[in-house]
Amino acid sequence: MKRIIESYRRRLATEEGWTLKRGTELRVALCYPNTYEVGMANLGFQAMYELFNRIPAVACERVFLPEDAEMREYEKARTPLLSLESQTPVRDFDVLAFSISFETDYLNMARVLRMSGVPLWSENRTAHDPLVVMGGAASTLNPEPIADFTDVIAVGEGEILAPKLVDLIFEHRDSKEELLLALARVGRGFYVPSFYDVTYTHDGRVEAYTPNVSGVPLKVGRAVAAENPKEGSLRRAIRRGDLDVANSLRETDVFAPSTVIWAPEAEMGERFLVEISRGCSQGCRFCWAGFNYWPPRVVPARDVLAKAAEWRGKTDKIGLVSTAVCDHPEISEILQGLRAMDYRISVSSLRLDQIEDELLDALVESRDQQIAVAPETGSDRLRKVINKNL
Repeated sequence: MKRIIESYRRRLATEEGWTLKRGTELRVALCYPNTYEVGMANLGFQAMYELFNRIPAVACERVFLPEDAEMREYEKARTPLLSLESQTPVRDFDVLAFSISFETDYLNMARVLRMSGVPLWSENRTAHDPLVVMGGAASTLNPEPIADFTDVIAVGEGEILAPKLVDLIFEHRDSKEELLLALARVGRGFYVPSFYDVTYTHDGRVEAYTPNVSGVPLKVGRAVAAENPKEGSLRRAIRRGDLDVANSLRETDVFAPSTVIWAPEAEMGERFLVEISRGCSQGCRFCWAGFNYWPPRVVPARDVLAKAAEWRGKTDKIGLVSTAVCDHPEISEILQGLRAMDYRISVSSLRLDQIEDELLDALVESRDQQIAVAPETGSDRLRKVINKNL
């Protein structure tokens, strides 16, 4: 166990920006069910760490699946899985919150639960076990394969759901059953699998969800953050030259997910990542993100550049995260501001019909040697079928 603790402390020494809070009312173990290097490159995971730790009464610490060498130490010492910040056994936390973006990590969720000494099946847990919550893209896309492992599945966006979850936990600290009922009865954002009977068709698809307790909705809606300006509204105001409308759309304070912990040992750890928009207006029929994150919303250029300025002292590399970077109505202003700060810019994805000279110049200046474009198929006919209009 001593070697594991020393390893974790060495890793913390390489980071900047992590938080350790003592004596709070609620302790959350935020788990990315993959290795540290992968988990710390996930913007959603870092965003949830920030959101939980913003709440004064909450202490949030990170948990990862140990890499091979650490796993051997755990097996040798027969030690339960520990949190990174304080090296506390995960089973001692009040909440174990999984951030899962990919279905391939479902098996790792089960491994984490076993290593933590937390009962794998939700029906076997007692009031002495942590509340097991699952969130992330996979929880909205297809949570059913691991529904029986989970007490609560968060359906929607963390900016809305994290504060609501914490509020309801504080209101129902004395009874887990009452807490689960309160979450389920919110009606939007929280799916409690134990309160539904699920039937399947002959080929294994979900046929119906039937509530088995009163007051639980037939269908759980997703929770969507509404503070960010809608992409289309801001674009139309800018095109019309209606500065009053454009400025009013930018006025509201928004939450912009971005790197909060400088972790140079992680994948893309030398790069500051910031989400500039969420969702997509193109309507490609196969694209889950375009439908799940509808309506498309943006982070105003002002907020993106302010965050970039804060991090410029740590790095000269920045990654703009979006389903379609060039869809941002203020992408020109963002690029100009970042170039003025001498940032080396990279982007997550581009549409072939939206690549402008200004963006290419910025990428060339950044010495970025790769970009991602997705024509999807070599057939114009098939592109029309899937609504990939180029």
